[in-house]
Amino acid sequence: MNTILKSLTAVAFPIAVLILSTTSMPAQQTKPAEMVKDHSPVGTWIWERKSGDKMIESKVTIAEKDGKFSGKVKDEEHDLEIKNSALKDGTFSFEVFPHPEAPTAAIKFEGKVSADKIAGTMSYTVNDEDKSIPWTAKKYDPMTPVIGKWLLEFETPDGNALSFKIQAKKKGKRLGVTFVDDKTAKVRSVKFKDGVLTFSTKQDYQDQPISVDWDLTIEGNQVNGVLYYYFDETQDEGEIEVTGERVK
Repeated sequence: MNTILKSLTAVAFPIAVLILSTTSMPAQQTKPAEMVKDHSPVGTWIWERKSGDKMIESKVTIAEKDGKFSGKVKDEEHDLEIKNSALKDGTFSFEVFPHPEAPTAAIKFEGKVSADKIAGTMSYTVNDEDKSIPWTAKKYDPMTPVIGKWLLEFETPDGNALSFKIQAKKKGKRLGVTFVDDKTAKVRSVKFKDGVLTFSTKQDYQDQPISVDWDLTIEGNQVNGVLYYYFDETQDEGEIEVTGERVK
């Protein structure tokens, strides 16, 4: 065997061994990429936009039926049905038509949907010029308006001015209310719907057990409402107006 042949044999042998070794090993299974389920745009999403010298909060509420999306964009200036909505590859898009005098002039919203936001762009045309600006809408939690500490004030029938500080916070998916300065108050049946916070308490007032039903309307950082009381021993009962505000 000449020198060149010997050299080729020396190189080919380990390559052949490597090929045989590789083919004799069980093939490693490649797992197909798991399909990522799109986040749903269903729900309410909010964002801010500038109008003149002020910022306006806009809100879109999305519903789904039979695979089709519907909804409305609302703010202090508009109440618009969404059109041409679609969800594809995790991106949700829709259009609104805010100008009755220009019924074909659309504003298009398009963004990637995640668990807590839709992030993308808002596109429109001005004077035949196409424009696009960043747009991010955050998932709206219907409990947000009530979350925090509130100072409640009222006057009892015998003329005493009283105040209680309560704290409303989420416990998982539920809402909880506690009395900051009265750890003995037992709170139950907490609900917050359409801006109204309701709950019931059992506590002591002037060494007497009292049951109270609270019905409080939240408007921004102010609260107004009424409490209905019932003394368990004397069976005295009545209602009292309540006012208050959000505190730190």
